[in-house]
Amino acid sequence: MNAAEILFMQATHYFDDTAIPVMRCPGRVRIKFPRLYRSPYEKNKIEAALGKHRDILAVHASPLTENVFIIFDEAIPADLFIKKLGMTEPDEHNKTTTPAKGVKPDGSVGKRQTNQHAKRAEHHAMYPS
Repeated sequence: MNAAEILFMQATHYFDDTAIPVMRCPGRVRIKFPRLYRSPYEKNKIEAALGKHRDILAVHASPLTENVFIIFDEAIPADLFIKKLGMTEPDEHNKTTTPAKGVKPDGSVGKRQTNQHAKRAEHHAMYPS
């Protein structure tokens, strides 16, 4: 086991029961991690450890929003990647969370994205051409 794998294992131990995957798509995952709130120390530790893993292309942890955003190899399914991080999905029948304020029963938030916003999103640096 090399140093990068050891750091990755140490970082995955941070993702305890309070860490919740909130967004996943091919090559990207966002994790809500309450322990990160107002902790630059946790931010640096997570970014350093996860950033050295060969499958991870970029990591951004935000102490203000409690989110960890990870960009990884698209060949790995997001669900498998989440399991590699040591997290499990809560059972659909045992979820205790309530929908966010303003979210309709169908999951929409009630506002449509305008064409102007869609065009801006297409040219954003996060989505390279």
